[in-house]
Amino acid sequence: MKYSVDHDYHIHSFLSPCSHDELQTPERIFRYAEENGFREICLTNHFWDADVIGSYGAPYDQTYEYIAQSMPLPQSDKIKFHFGCETDMDKNFVLGISPQAFEKMEFVVISTTHLQLTGKTIDPGATLEQRAELYIKRIEKVMAHNFDFTKVGIAHPASCHASPEIPFNELFGKIGEENIRRVFNIIAKSGAGVEINAVDFNFKDKSAAHVQSIINLYAILKQCGCRFYFASDAHHPEALQNAPKIFENAVNELGLTEDDRFIPRFSSVSQGR
Repeated sequence: MKYSVDHDYHIHSFLSPCSHDELQTPERIFRYAEENGFREICLTNHFWDADVIGSYGAPYDQTYEYIAQSMPLPQSDKIKFHFGCETDMDKNFVLGISPQAFEKMEFVVISTTHLQLTGKTIDPGATLEQRAELYIKRIEKVMAHNFDFTKVGIAHPASCHASPEIPFNELFGKIGEENIRRVFNIIAKSGAGVEINAVDFNFKDKSAAHVQSIINLYAILKQCGCRFYFASDAHHPEALQNAPKIFENAVNELGLTEDDRFIPRFSSVSQGR
């Protein structure tokens, strides 16, 4: 059975520092779910635990108390709106969430590819080869944590943020298929989900080589047995409008079926329904 587009597990509201869009409210996000017949959505504003010390810092607008202002979230009999977060890893491989904060979240999106944050997640002057090494090492460091990975999503593995000035296809070539298979086999066995991110799968303005590298990456991840979820990664209402069509295109491009569905711990959606 073809993978049904019925959720979005990575959405930001105006509380995220890279949004601050007063129109991007939980109510607007809930309406997006209603308009598209979604059964589940998850709010994942950026989070850095105030109790975790790292080079990333402890920004006031990413603490638990700050992002918890969004609750209670709108709910209905047809749509479950879950509360989660997107957390990061600093340049010293410190993850911005404590075990205590992890337990408070319904879903935790972890970014290993936010390598555009010079001084926070990567040292200045990093070469493409160093970025390729970090791509793999940061995943390994995340997977070494003792988490319940059924409530973890690995964010945007094909993100342009991993090499902001160099197309992803060049980074993909440097990383190498063998390394990708090794770490994503670990992810597949852990029970974590892998994100189909609407920003990555919006192929407008991407070169043919860039697009093909994304498709090739996900083909490898599928062969590894990874399970996937949809993520608009929306910071503004316009991104919400475009996401469902991009999700459908990704399903068709990758040939995804219900067997490829990631079911997070909070989910009431059945596989193969």
